[in-house]
Amino acid sequence: RMLSSTSSKVPRGRLLGGGDKAVHNVDSRLPGEAQPPQLEVTPITKYTSDPGLVLGRQIAVNRTYIVYGLKLGNIRVLNINTALRSLLRGHTQRVTDMAFFAEDVHRLASASVDGRIYVWRIDEGPDAENKPQITGKIEVAIQIVGDAEAYHPRICWHSHKQELLFVGIRNCVLRIDTTKVGRGRDFNAEEPIKCHLDELIDGVRLVGRHDGDVTDLSISQWMTTRLASGSNDGTVKIWDDRKLAPLSILKPHDGQAVYSVAFLTAPERPHHINLITAGPLNREIKIWASTNEEGWLLPSDSETWNCTQTLELVSSLEPKVEEAFFNQVAVLPQASIILLANAKKNAIYAVHVEYGSDPASTRLDYIADFTVAMPILSLTGTHESQPDGEQVVQVYCVQTMAIQQYGLELSLCSPPTSDTNSFGRDPAISRVYDTPLEVVGAESSTGTSVTDSYTVGTSSKQSTFDQTAGKTITMSHSIASVN
Repeated sequence: RMLSSTSSKVPRGRLLGGGDKAVHNVDSRLPGEAQPPQLEVTPITKYTSDPGLVLGRQIAVNRTYIVYGLKLGNIRVLNINTALRSLLRGHTQRVTDMAFFAEDVHRLASASVDGRIYVWRIDEGPDAENKPQITGKIEVAIQIVGDAEAYHPRICWHSHKQELLFVGIRNCVLRIDTTKVGRGRDFNAEEPIKCHLDELIDGVRLVGRHDGDVTDLSISQWMTTRLASGSNDGTVKIWDDRKLAPLSILKPHDGQAVYSVAFLTAPERPHHINLITAGPLNREIKIWASTNEEGWLLPSDSETWNCTQTLELVSSLEPKVEEAFFNQVAVLPQASIILLANAKKNAIYAVHVEYGSDPASTRLDYIADFTVAMPILSLTGTHESQPDGEQVVQVYCVQTMAIQQYGLELSLCSPPTSDTNSFGRDPAISRVYDTPLEVVGAESSTGTSVTDSYTVGTSSKQSTFDQTAGKTITMSHSIASVN
């Protein structure tokens, strides 16, 4: 189901002010302010996931398919429009990351804790009995080998070249050319080509190293030679794909581990590029711009970045931050939204991005809180324009007991304007509820269907998919409804 438009919507949330630093207390409620509303949910399937809180995408979506990892390494593929489903068999251990190349390209990359990196081509056609079926052809199957018993590889597609895949594994950033790896041989999911970190095979090249494990990767959509890697060594390194040394090294969070890094490009303005970083637990978010005039990023052999804003989330009810937060991050540039899903509080925080006239003026200006029924372990999102003009983000989540889809109206995630700032009502909490999970099918850890009843939300074809410090402190303040 998609959310319908209503004329009386009032944004809920907090303005973040105009300072260089904003602090948002996720537990703060002003007199007369309603509790955060529950998002409308479309269940996809019941599934009990491993409750471990780890970084990485356990779910990926394009215009046609939802894919998510199962406990034993198999990957479920589900057609969004028809509920036709299949299983990609190859990984035998937990998948750590997965991503489609693009919204209209059915090419999926996946990685698992044993260092296996697979690229799948997903197709659909008739089987021997002329019934439709989904198939997944292995196009690349390699296993990166080192001195560790387990890995947590992260992956990142090149923005425009679907033969290029970047992998962060241990302290290494690798570039894989899928046209050169294993050239002339058929790949076997059960027997991937071995690639030792100390002796890389043809088609795999070292971009660079960190002093600690790589935690995240992001490539610029326009300046496609720019690759950012974050690490638990506390640094973000900006690489030029063609150079051996990093162009820039940042220590964005006082030397603490970097949990997320992402380039942020303004819609319809490919030159308007910022960098987003997040520290431990994805609790502190920073925006960065080039130190060039007005923050414009220019081709260079070296570059410097300046932090233009910091958003810190705090909890007044739980003094230990690790008990209050474990956020997963989804950056949706086309929707001007950064989503933070907090598994510790069953909450989603939607942070609005105001791009401004140049990268130096890009700001996080508004945060809206929503609740969900169970912890979110991983998420991804799509941005859709509905026929009535409503802008909606569809959030696809792996939760502890289910795979679910949430509809999030962007009008509820933006600062109020003069025509929306009418007090005395809070329609954000009308029509938001959880559909009973009993209507959907269940899934076992092996991928065997327990029932065949699946509910799949309708999907608009007009979607745009987004693949992801100063001293002044401004406390966020409320746009509260008055009862």
